[in-house]
Amino acid sequence: MTNDALPAEMQPWLRRWNLTPDGAPIQTHTSVLLPVLSGDQPAMLKVAMVPEEERGAAVLAWWGGEGAARVLALEGVALLMERATGTRFLAQMVASGDDDGATCVLCATAAHLHRPRLHPPANAVPLDTWFAALAPAAAREGGILT
Repeated sequence: MTNDALPAEMQPWLRRWNLTPDGAPIQTHTSVLLPVLSGDQPAMLKVAMVPEEERGAAVLAWWGGEGAARVLALEGVALLMERATGTRFLAQMVASGDDDGATCVLCATAAHLHRPRLHPPANAVPLDTWFAALAPAAAREGGILT
């Protein structure tokens, strides 16, 4: 695929960061993503289409690669992050009958990412604010929602 055939949102960032497309673009309702090479390093270029994704990129950078993809570049709506290239996938763990193992990986990662840290990004939404809408259901249903 030539650069001209890629979504227009990608063009300035491919040039600015000297990236080489390395796969087909992925369009979601919030972003456009493209597997790329940054030199010889596999990476993912993500261009946010909504403010929520821009805030998420700032949080990803704040995590500093600890439990999450390492951010290689971040500017405005564009994020360049390392691309997972391993051979183990959580979906494969589940498909092979290791749902408990996959769930443990997810829970350990979430616990690591959400441990107390100093100086969150100014535009980050605190988790108690983010999940406030769940309070009525938690009061009514109890269990894991509480």
